[in-house]
Formats: sequence, C-alpha cells, structure tokens
Amino acid sequence: MSEDARGAAASDGLTPPPEWVGPSADPNDEQFGHVVEAATLDDLDEYGAVIVGEPYDGAVIGRRGAAEGPTAIRESLAATKTHHVDLGPISVAGDPADEDGENVPHERIHGPVGPGVGLADLGDVVLPEADERSPSGDGGDGSDGGDVPVDDRDREPSVDAVQERVRAVTEELYGEGVVPVFLGGDNSLTYPNAAPLLDQGSLGVLSFDAHLDCREVREGVGPTSGTPYRQLHEAGLDEMVVLGARNFETSTAYHDYFHEQGGRIFTPTDVSEAPIDVMDDAIASLGDVDAIYVSVDMDVLDAAAAPGGQRADAGRADDAGTLPVARTRRDPRPGRGLRGRRVRAAAGRDRPDDRRRRAGRRALPRQPRRAEGSPLPTGGPSMGDLTAVVRDAAEVATATGDLRGDDPAGVVEDAAVAVVDGGIAAVGPTEEVTREYPPENATHAVEARGRAVIPGYVDSHTHACFAGDRSDEFEAKLQGTTYGELLAAGGGIHRTVRATRAASDGELLDNLLDQLDVMVAHGTTTVEVKSGYGLDTETELRMLDVIDRADDRHPVDVVPTFMGAHAVPRDYDGDGDAVDADDYVDRVASEQLPAVADQGIAEFCDVFCDEGAFTVEQSRRVLEAGREHGLTPKVHAEELAHRGGTKLAAEVGAASADHLLHATDEDVQALIDTDVTPVLLPGTAFGLGADYADGRAMVDAGAPVAVATDFNPNCHSQSMAFASALACVEMGLTPAEALVAGTRNGARALDREALGTIREGASADLVVLDAPSHVHVPYSYGINRVATVLKAGRPVVGPEWTGEPGDSPRDEPDDESEGENDE
Repeated sequence: MSEDARGAAASDGLTPPPEWVGPSADPNDEQFGHVVEAATLDDLDEYGAVIVGEPYDGAVIGRRGAAEGPTAIRESLAATKTHHVDLGPISVAGDPADEDGENVPHERIHGPVGPGVGLADLGDVVLPEADERSPSGDGGDGSDGGDVPVDDRDREPSVDAVQERVRAVTEELYGEGVVPVFLGGDNSLTYPNAAPLLDQGSLGVLSFDAHLDCREVREGVGPTSGTPYRQLHEAGLDEMVVLGARNFETSTAYHDYFHEQGGRIFTPTDVSEAPIDVMDDAIASLGDVDAIYVSVDMDVLDAAAAPGGQRADAGRADDAGTLPVARTRRDPRPGRGLRGRRVRAAAGRDRPDDRRRRAGRRALPRQPRRAEGSPLPTGGPSMGDLTAVVRDAAEVATATGDLRGDDPAGVVEDAAVAVVDGGIAAVGPTEEVTREYPPENATHAVEARGRAVIPGYVDSHTHACFAGDRSDEFEAKLQGTTYGELLAAGGGIHRTVRATRAASDGELLDNLLDQLDVMVAHGTTTVEVKSGYGLDTETELRMLDVIDRADDRHPVDVVPTFMGAHAVPRDYDGDGDAVDADDYVDRVASEQLPAVADQGIAEFCDVFCDEGAFTVEQSRRVLEAGREHGLTPKVHAEELAHRGGTKLAAEVGAASADHLLHATDEDVQALIDTDVTPVLLPGTAFGLGADYADGRAMVDAGAPVAVATDFNPNCHSQSMAFASALACVEMGLTPAEALVAGTRNGARALDREALGTIREGASADLVVLDAPSHVHVPYSYGINRVATVLKAGRPVVGPEWTGEPGDSPRDEPDDESEGENDE
C-alpha cells in the first residue's frame, strides 16, 4: 500500500494497516503474512473478509491490557503457517491443490475465506479524544461509580463515545457486505460491532466466554466490558448462546436475566463431552436468524491454552474442549456466512422454563458428509475424567471400515476402549490402552473377558410414541386380511390415532419410556421417534412434547421427528364433508408446521409418500413447507407400491428415504448421487408378509444403507438385533454390513456424525455382547446377546450398572405427579 493510501485509510476513521511479515525466509513456508493484504475502505469489493483492530480496554472490569490485543494477534498470526495437516492449505479452502495435485505456492494463494476471496487488514479504529466524553462516563472526577477502578480513565474518552465511533466504522463495513473480523480490545465493543446487524434483520449471537456479560448499564457509570449483551438485548437481540460459561462466574440475577431473554448456556463440561453436538445445538438454538455474530473472549480459556488468559480455575474450558467447538462450523446455513466475528485479546444444557428445549434446532442445516473411513474432526476429549475402561475384549467391532471392503466392521482383536469425559479417548490392544489409561483409575472398569464390543445401535426410524394395542390385527393378517383392508375399515394408523388422541400425556410418556427400556436392554443407545398418530395440531404437539420429555428422562438419546403427514385423518370439516388429502396437506403446511416450529422440538419432517397416503406433489408441499420452518426432510418411500418417493427424497435433499421395498435400480442410483441415506426396515416386510428390499444390490451399488426397526403398533419389535438378522437372511447383507447399517449409517440418517462408531473423538456409546464376535448378533436371532450397555461411557444396562435388578435406567420424575394421567 502506498503512503497516500495509508493516509486515506487514517482519514476514514482507521489507522494505516500494518505490514504482515512472518519471520521465516523460506519461500515454501506459507504464512498468514503472505495471505493478509493491506487495504482501505475503498477496496472492500475485492475481499470477502476484513480485519479491523480495536485497541481499547477503557471499559474493562478488572485488569487492563486488552488494548494490546490487535497488535499481539497480528504478530502471532503473521508467523503462523497456513497449512492444516488434515484440511490442507487453509488459504485455499475448497481448492487445496492444482490440477496436477501439487500444492499451490503462496504467490497463488487466494485467501482463507474461500477460493478467489481475499482477506484484508484495514488497520485499527481511531479512538476519539478525551474531550469527546459523554455525561454517562465517570464525569472526569476520578470516581469509579462502584464498578470501574480508578486509574487514568478520567483522561480517556468515555465508553459511550468509543462505542459511537466504533459503530460508525462497523456500519460502513456491513453496508459493503464483507465479513468483518474484529480484533479487540475489551468486550464493551461487542455492542457497537453487533448492533448494526439489528438494523438489517434478526440477529443471533454465539459467544465463547466464561461470563454472560449482561450486567446492567448503571447510571453514572455507563457501559462496561460486562454490559454489551444487556445493551444488545435492549436493542432487540433475537437469540443468544454462551459456550464455555463457568460456574461461580455470574450472579443469580444475571443468570435469571439471561434466561428470561431466551438464552442458552453450555458449560465447559458440556463442551468437552460432545463438542460437535454442542456446536450443532448452539447454532440450532439461534433459530432462523438473518445473521449470526460470533464472539470469542480469551477468558474462556486458561493461560496454559492462550497466553494472556486468566489462571486455570475449576470449571474453566481448555483448548481441547472449547476450541474444537469454535472451529466446528464455518458457514451455519447455505448462503449465509457468519456476519460478524470478534476476537478479543485472543481468539448443558441450561434451558428456560418455557420448555423451548431445542428452540432453533429446527433451523440446523445438514452438514457435508465425511468421506467413508475418514477421521472425525480433531479435538476429542482431553485427559479429564477417566469415565470408563472396557478391557480384554475378544474383539472391538468399531464399524469404521469401508462398507464394500474386506472388513466393514473394522475389527480390532484382543482390544480395549478408554473413555474420557464421555468420549472415546483410545481404542486398540488391551495392553497398550490400559498402559495409558489404567482401569483402576476409571470410574467404571468393565471386564469384557473375551466378549465382543460393538457401538450402541442407532435406530433411525421408529413410531414408538403411541397408545393402544393392535395385536388382533396381527392375527387378522395371518388369516389373510391385507393392511390396506384394515386401513379402509378404520384400523391401522387410524385406530392408533383414536387411541393416542384419547390418551393422557402421562400415559403416552409411560408407554414410551417402557419402549425405551426394552430398546436399551437390546443395545440401542440412540433412537428416532416420530409423531404422526395425532393428525391434528394439538395432538401432534403433545406427542412431540412427550418425546422431548422422554429424552430428558431416559439415557437413550431420543431424536424427535414431526410426521403430521402420516395419513389423511378420518375427520370432517364444518360442512360434514370428509377431509381430502389436498385439504389436509394445506392444514399441515399452514397450521401444524408453524406451531411445530414455534414449539422448537422437532428436528425432521417426515411424510408417507405412498399408495393410499400422499402423492409425490402433496409430499413435496409438506417437505418444502417443513424446510421453510427449519425441519430437515425425511420420506417414507416405496413401501406399499412404487410412487416416486425415493426420487423425491433425492430432489429435496432429505436426510433419508425409508422402506424402499419397491425401489428400482434407478431410484437407488438417484440416492447414491446425493447425501440421502437409504434406510431399510426389514421388520416391516416381516410383519406384512411382503417382499424385502434388495439390500444386497444397494450395497453393491455403493449405497450407504442403514437398518432400523420401524417399531410401531404394526411392526412390534424394538430389537435392532432382530432387524440385523433379517437384513442378513432376507436382504443379503453380511453380519459386518448389517452392523455398520445399524450403527454408523443409522447415525448418518440422523445427522449424528459423532455416533455409531468406536473411534477416538466419538461418543462412547458401547455394547458388550455375551458372545465372542459381532457375527453372533444375527447368528443368534431371537436371542438377546447384550450383556452391558454404556451410554457416554456410563453403564446403564448390565452388572456394572448401579441400579437394582429389574429397575429401569430411566430417571425418576422431578415432579411426583409426572407420569400420572395428566392432560
């Protein structure tokens, strides 16, 4: 940049940007000094992101020094190399190599934001002079108002004046459509950095911070580093999540205020146990906002992880906990970047009482799939709580192999698994694992003694929330009555709808918890449960609430799906005419889905696209309306006849297409070219006496098939082992393929990438079999081979579980009345 250009930069309210020079003279050392370019406000159309320094700490509550942050960060980054071992050159995201496979030299580097998009440094905000103070400061008399320590602050500009100056620069940046990265500086400047986004639409904040920073703006004191989120809430902030908030770092009043505003808190424990899931939940909690502002406060880390941080206290996050979450998501929704990012001086689930448990999870987009066999994101558990060691297993079937390779099960013989803070820390030979993770130091030491260990099953398709009994229909079908005939006579789904509508919430909850008890006893640790036996807004919402309550009460993770389009109800409109399918689809789209989205529980929207249910176009209307409300599509396809539901799933980008009994080779190929998971439900064909889906052909074609139970009143089996046996005997899968289909690929169908495998960084959902090999699961059909089940490394079934024989692993209700026949 020329001297004239540097002078122009200063006149725009910014100091001239510094030169980014790394210390290495090696031309092959690609450093940020090669990537970041000096620029002015006139150059913004050439860049996708810009750095702005904010060297200010006049509003700090406590020790100062953050004003040196912008310079320190730049100096550190200038020397940092841009190549990531797993991801390649960070500077060419999406284009890490040229056509010859060679690394791109730094002269051709485009910038870390994306291919062809550069990163610029605009310099630092020029702070106002001391005579620009406003009356809301300390008045220049040296008093601290009870909050701000007395030093030289009476000779500094007021915080109000600084915020006003910073906001003017920020508004110009947002007006140009670039992504600003603010280097601070104290947290008082979060308000002027984020507030302009409120003028452009709805706003959500992701704050990585040890504190909530929602203090009151006190008269005579003015804003401080502890007040920015109070200011933003008062200005209309829509949603906010704090990640890494420590215990004993906030007052009850501010904790309550934060929750009154609908905020969510994830503690360091939450973050370290499941960083990927936490980030999913955090982004989802923001709902369908127009912009997301990300703030990272260095006090979320201790000094060992980030020089300049605070001392290591009990409950503080570490670099193996919070940082993996911070780098998990770059673009939370297609077409929407992170509109503001703030790094100050360096880089659970508490819920409000209104039961918006998963508020915003409906807005969570599906993430790109990992290539089969590729590692999970880095940042697994640190050496914290040694939750469990499972040792001396005859084999650990990790379910990490190539589905079409020689060892899909990924078997490790004579093996052990170590669990730290609920995540898998190590898997390998017993001698090696136990040397690093002594079982005597573990909370739970599990002796496998020659047994096999497999991942917990992920049952990705059930209708387990219902009332009533249809065992007589089973007898009728044995005597030749078809399912279609039962349905036409008011049986089938319609019979269960009547029973479910009549049942109380307590009855529905007790029944669902009973089903989950059976499932976990058979090795299922995660299960999807659909609504769909209400077919009216009130009952559908009741079912989803019951599903959510069951998730709270039971160790099995319950994934909620809305399926109001399960069938056309046998109701009548005001004129006494039966509701037709088109009219009902209108009701689902205009009445049920908005209410479901507002409730904030469901993650997916399913539809029965089949003969006697909904056409392709009717199903499309439901799924597109669901996506508008943040729900990821799923499709019941080709169960009773071929109607085109499989291709619809591919077209709308569904998470899964399920059943597929009548799917064609062309249908399967359409799924392979997408991220849609084909979910096979052999228990349904068994119960109907129908032909089975051709699982062998699908696997051979390269489809990542999943297997699930389809547990419902018409397919009354909660056993994933039985589904696996049927998949082998009737669908042509091998035992290893069936294991992968019921674990890793089941997790894929639910967008749960951290589940379904036994590998470092994955959730420690483990099943110890009373058998020496995973092959014994389908081999011993009709026999439950589960000896022990661990959820996040903690025993919930088996001799290591601390409950009494015959007890349920579920939690007892906090309210003694819960579970009664409440309405």
